[in-house]
Amino acid sequence: MLAARVVNKTFAVIMPFISLLEDWECCLKLARLFYSVFKPGMCTFADTPIILATTDMAVTPGFSEAIRHSFANHIFERLVIDKVHEVFVLKEFRNCMRNIWHI
Repeated sequence: MLAARVVNKTFAVIMPFISLLEDWECCLKLARLFYSVFKPGMCTFADTPIILATTDMAVTPGFSEAIRHSFANHIFERLVIDKVHEVFVLKEFRNCMRNIWHI
């Protein structure tokens, strides 16, 4: 959260669970930081310092396109995967975990 404020660029945070996304939203609201949640149909990031996405949204072509667009416009700083160990644990349980490497 602090890094997004300091560098004035976009950070994308991917998490494996909706409940974790909701926890992030709660923390960002308490910190009074502006953020957006990546939703179906989006192909660009809003002009916000933090973009939140669940793994199923992050493996879509729209998310990849949003990263490419933001990177080309020099506004994308970093991609963070929260609870990355879940990718290895849940890859047999959730198909989107197998596809996270496409990002």
